Amino acid sequence: MLDTKVPDRLAGAVDLLKALASATRLATVVELGEGPRCVHELQTSLEAAGRAVSQPLLSQHLKVLREAGLVTTTRRGTEITYQLADAHVGHIVNDAIRHSQEDHPRPTLTSSRPTAATPGTKVAGTAAEPPVQTPW
Repeated sequence: MLDTKVPDRLAGAVDLLKALASATRLATVVELGEGPRCVHELQTSLEAAGRAVSQPLLSQHLKVLREAGLVTTTRRGTEITYQLADAHVGHIVNDAIRHSQEDHPRPTLTSSRPTAATPGTKVAGTAAEPPVQTPW
């Protein structure tokens, strides 16, 4: 039975992952994991890391992160300082980076899928084997 409350819980995760779906935003979160920064400090750090980005473009990326609730701001004199909303954001990004660098076996894709079961074999979705159900 499908729980009707599950899609709402998944929607929040989808929004979070969409907000992080940019190499510049991921690199920005990594930098902010080191501590609060203003835009020009972030721009300098990103450039030193090989990810040069203009100040207007970086500001747009920060806006996306802020609107998603992943980054907060504070005023420091005439500058606005950005920081991670909480430690979970940094953990998610760092875990994703580590996971992407691990060696994972890739599934072998076949060029064609049988349309009818050969005697003695099972085809997913047929009466012999029900389709796989996901929890959501």
